[in-house]
Amino acid sequence: MPQDIAILMAKDAIRELTAAYCRAVMRADGSGFAELFVENGRLAIAGGDALIGRHALANYIGSLRPLETLPLIHNHIIAVAADGGSATGSCVVFSPVGIPALGGFVADYEDSYRHEGGRWRLVARQITMLYAERGNSESAALSSAAPA
Repeated sequence: MPQDIAILMAKDAIRELTAAYCRAVMRADGSGFAELFVENGRLAIAGGDALIGRHALANYIGSLRPLETLPLIHNHIIAVAADGGSATGSCVVFSPVGIPALGGFVADYEDSYRHEGGRWRLVARQITMLYAERGNSESAALSSAAPA
């Protein structure tokens, strides 16, 4: 039973981590966003270049303008490793509006997490665009840019 509780607590902390990720993107909070990742954390959109390291992550998110809506997380599935120190997860993120070059979108997120320094952090996040409001050309353009 105690291990079951530890797994539930880990899953809840990871859900809060991903919610904080969306809030940091919405607010264009580069430093807060970067702290959600391990030091050499990686963020990539399928088909595009990856951002690697907190400095690159902070600079990119900090360069954005704040969004008018909060991206919403759906279908979050989390698997915590037996040792309790790492996890993997996936979720679908829906944003009705807000990214100027794209409009609304739906994307699949594949994640890996690590528990370090008393908290869960993202190790890597791979984003695959499923739908972009302005069509495939915009989705392709976003894929060649840094991740949102």
